[in-house]
Amino acid sequence: MSVLTVRLIKSFEYRTIKNVVMHNLDLDNLTVRQFIELIQREAQKFAPYKNNKFDTLKVYYHPHGMKPNHLVINLETDDDFLTDLDKTLAEYGLVPETELSFFNMAEYTHFKDNPEMKW
Repeated sequence: MSVLTVRLIKSFEYRTIKNVVMHNLDLDNLTVRQFIELIQREAQKFAPYKNNKFDTLKVYYHPHGMKPNHLVINLETDDDFLTDLDKTLAEYGLVPETELSFFNMAEYTHFKDNPEMKW
């Protein structure tokens, strides 16, 4: 059983993030679709995040790798999206202690085009 950290990103511009630690995950059998459902149930526990339209998962950091320079999301590469909902987390190369970002893709695209911080 593994532990993954998910960064719920409410706002890129204001750096509004909630880290959620997901325990007891079977990376070999848990699909991306099932994992998203788990995260969405967990996000409902936090009032400010209830109405957000989270729809995209992206790897923020692999353990023992280099941390990204950006504090909110990894803007250095767009190769780390988990797009195939039927693949398992292990098939994406996720290992224990991996950090993921969960966010709205339209907001990400807007922020990537103009990465301006408002505070």
